[in-house]
Amino acid sequence: MRVAMLLPLLLLSGCSCLKIGFLGDTSDKSSAGLAYRLMRDDGVDLVMQNGDFDYTNNPKKWGRFLDSNWFGHGKEHVVMTSGNHDIKKWYGSRGYQNVLYSRMSKDLRDACTGRDQSLASDYGLWMSCKYQGVHMVMIGWRQLSPSWPRRRENSTTMQPAVDFIDNSFAGSTEPWRVCMWHRPEGTYQAGHRYPRAYGLSQAFDACRRNGAFIVSGHSHLYSRTKLLSSFSSRTVSPRSSPNDVKLSCGESMFVVSGLGGWNRGLDKDGPAAGRSWIETRYTQSVGTETIGVLVCDLAESGEGGECRYIMGVNATEQDSFNISSTCGRTAEPTVAPDTPVPDTPAPDTVAPDTPHPDTSAPATPHPDTSAPDTSAPDTSAPATPSPTPPPPPACPSRVPLWGNCLHTPSCCATPARCYSQSQWYAQCLDLKRFPGTNYWNGPRIG
Repeated sequence: MRVAMLLPLLLLSGCSCLKIGFLGDTSDKSSAGLAYRLMRDDGVDLVMQNGDFDYTNNPKKWGRFLDSNWFGHGKEHVVMTSGNHDIKKWYGSRGYQNVLYSRMSKDLRDACTGRDQSLASDYGLWMSCKYQGVHMVMIGWRQLSPSWPRRRENSTTMQPAVDFIDNSFAGSTEPWRVCMWHRPEGTYQAGHRYPRAYGLSQAFDACRRNGAFIVSGHSHLYSRTKLLSSFSSRTVSPRSSPNDVKLSCGESMFVVSGLGGWNRGLDKDGPAAGRSWIETRYTQSVGTETIGVLVCDLAESGEGGECRYIMGVNATEQDSFNISSTCGRTAEPTVAPDTPVPDTPAPDTVAPDTPHPDTSAPATPHPDTSAPDTSAPDTSAPATPSPTPPPPPACPSRVPLWGNCLHTPSCCATPARCYSQSQWYAQCLDLKRFPGTNYWNGPRIG
């Protein structure tokens, strides 16, 4: 069946559908206005934006942008997660979090929960929303990447995200499941700027086990993986089809939608661009358009849907595919967490040895005739304590972009000497807000 034929058939059968627009990496300029216009013209009901809003650390201006380009057009529904360019001004009454939460529609507030705190405190950081047949799990930048800017995560730093994903989807009966955050796993996307593995595969596989497809941004491109039965090993499912994505509990895909309006140029092809697990991509090798959104029309029953990646002023269709989901719609159980299966040895068919009685004479004990210990007492001098470690080196004039201000703690008192975009806020300021933070022995989780 051709992709374009699926949605009309669903509509004729009385389909109740939710149309979602996925994007990230916008701005407060006309380029981002075009991305929002594309969604309005296409009839999008709900915007899911994965972070990096305006790149100017101006929450008030970003709120005005949304009012002009979305809410002012009779639209109500938006959910967003924090990106690395948003965390500097995330908190507080004038921060991005409050600007976005205050514009959240009542039906979405009723549909969403946080992790440990109220939804107002967890908005954009830890969110789980069940809305019109779609279960959305959203995690913020620092919550998924607590070791940033060191970049590499591990099983310990990933565990809170994995637990949140599994706990959120546990018992869910929503037919559609989506995970959204800003940071991609480098080896799963086609761009050149973030090609390394960042240790996020456990979170990706947690979503896959629960039948959720994953959407992120950060890389300024569009790319889509094939249907994968494992993200950590990048294993392509035998059921993978270019134009027919069949999600299940254990098989999923990953999409990067990072062309929301920050038109500083497309990413080039990276090392993964031609690998077997990449289904399609839009990079410099494909074209020059820099604005695009992924629009998915999902039948509330889960029986089918259609996704299209549309670009530019003419809404050119760059990618399209049918999509369906069985996880939550059938009795199909959620796949258990990935654990190595131990080898089961074959049963031992050799006849057991027949025991023989022990007829040897019992051993005769011998008295201890050794001389008593007459060695002299230890009169050596006590150990000399280790010298006090030298003080940290002087704060450099400016820590490089991916340096770590906390390698020289005195830098925390001088924000201008950290990378000014976000490093001082994300690390040094947290030491004041969360005194227990210890970045030298491991990042704060949460």
